[in-house]
Amino acid sequence: MLDSYRQQGLVNSQASLNLQRQQAELNNDFKRQKIERDAEIARNKPLPANLSKGEEEDYDIAKASTNLATDANSYVKRIKSGDIKFGLKDRASIATRGAFGSGDPDVIARQDYDKFIERMTSENLRLNKGVQTDKDFERELKLLKSAESAASAEKIMQNLVDINIRKVQDAKDSIERRRVNAGAGLPVISIAVPQFGERPPLSSPDLQKK
Repeated sequence: MLDSYRQQGLVNSQASLNLQRQQAELNNDFKRQKIERDAEIARNKPLPANLSKGEEEDYDIAKASTNLATDANSYVKRIKSGDIKFGLKDRASIATRGAFGSGDPDVIARQDYDKFIERMTSENLRLNKGVQTDKDFERELKLLKSAESAASAEKIMQNLVDINIRKVQDAKDSIERRRVNAGAGLPVISIAVPQFGERPPLSSPDLQKK
């Protein structure tokens, strides 16, 4: 009879342990489901109005800077290839022929180049309206406008590529930081920071040392 009681006690203890284990598993499931629900709510939580305006501005900066970086990178290649002419004589000739409506390739190339500089200038003013201006960007633009050699213009244009890439990264970081701080989770649309592969060597050996 004692053996029977002992055996029954072992069975009851095992059953109790099994019940506790099942209850613990259920509790863990409930906790996991709650964490997942909370995370889903956070992901779908809209930003407050006072923060959404800042996010829209960052997306605008990222888009404009991506376009400028992409176009500036293409001009680095065009300058390197000799497509765009520099120097006083070439520029004087291009200006004269351009005034008479010339469609020569070097005239068109230089006009496109000058228009791109104007576009970068206006975009910089638009994006920095009402806030502290980007001194690095302004300095490089000023140098680019007065560049008198292809090697100098190439180096400055590459600097502008890098500055715009940095602007895109800063906008991306700002959006993610704002959302995390507001408990709204990461944005559904992520910003892709432009990458143009390995930086090509500068044309002039003298510039490579700088």
